[in-house]
Amino acid sequence: GVLSVVRVVPPALTALAPLADLPPGPFEAERLTQLGTAFVLDGSDDEARSCFTRALEVDPTHPRALVNLGNVALEAGEVDEAIERYQQALRVDEDFANAHHNLGVAYRRKGMIGKSVRSLRRAQRADRKRDAHQAREDVRALRGRGAGRSLRWLGWGALAALGVWWFFLR
Repeated sequence: GVLSVVRVVPPALTALAPLADLPPGPFEAERLTQLGTAFVLDGSDDEARSCFTRALEVDPTHPRALVNLGNVALEAGEVDEAIERYQQALRVDEDFANAHHNLGVAYRRKGMIGKSVRSLRRAQRADRKRDAHQAREDVRALRGRGAGRSLRWLGWGALAALGVWWFFLR
């Protein structure tokens, strides 16, 4: 008989399929980066590389496209290319923890242990910095909610005081 091969499409590609045929828009580089990431998950590195390259044609400073292109290069054994892409991403966003981490991995593959350790430490510092920023934002949001709750209770208290005052006047 005839053997037929059925290809299972990963959920990421299925979810992003409607985006594949959209005309270019204001978030074209991000759309292409997301699509490229889905191709990576599918194991389609050539398609992923194409998407990341096209994203960089639209926005040469898109840090995630740079890092993802570096990741594809690193997986292909193109360590020097990967290092260049990670460094480009860090010139755009010096606190991009993933770029620091992946740069550390690439340096490790080249046997550059000192540089690897420095990059990995910078990745940890960038993560802590991001986490601290997020914690501050969360506290601000809670304070804002708390202030709104306090004002609400103050309003109810004032209304109750008016009700009691009105009751005693009668």
